[in-house]
Amino acid sequence: MDTSSARSILPGLIEWGVEELGAERLLFGSDSPLYSVAMQRTRIETAEIPAAAKQLILRDNAVTFFNLQTLPANGFSPSV
Repeated sequence: MDTSSARSILPGLIEWGVEELGAERLLFGSDSPLYSVAMQRTRIETAEIPAAAKQLILRDNAVTFFNLQTLPANGFSPSV
């Protein structure tokens, strides 16, 4: 499941998704150009979830899903 949709702007939805589905089952999505990519990323970065969950949603799940295991993290660190 990705994090973008008209309903994704509801408060607490990211936290709900992590709690109910697990961070390992969520992918970052922006619905660009309908929504701002920066705004959608900020929703993940400011969600009240562990930093490890943010990294899964913003990077690691996509690396696994798309089989990009050789992609370097390049110092990826979600803002906490």
